[in-house]
Amino acid sequence: MTDADGVILVYNPDAPSQDQQLADWFEYFVRKNNLRDEQCLLVALRPGQGGEKFKPPPLFSRVTALLAGPDKGPEVKAKFESFMKDLYYIKMRK
Repeated sequence: MTDADGVILVYNPDAPSQDQQLADWFEYFVRKNNLRDEQCLLVALRPGQGGEKFKPPPLFSRVTALLAGPDKGPEVKAKFESFMKDLYYIKMRK
């Protein structure tokens, strides 16, 4: 996967067992492909209401993260568009 420009990881923040899996996927898709933290978007998908805030696992403190839920459409869209713009600018600087 040497041609990847970015990675989006989606997980359930209410399932603590996913933290280690998430770290493994981050290592495999981001680190092993020499991508920067800015080239990863972490999406916490909370089934049902997603109204409250969340804190991503410590490993992802420098990664753009967002909480997605049924009531978060405009916020998710805005963060995704910002992520895509960031990827574009990173690619243009290479």
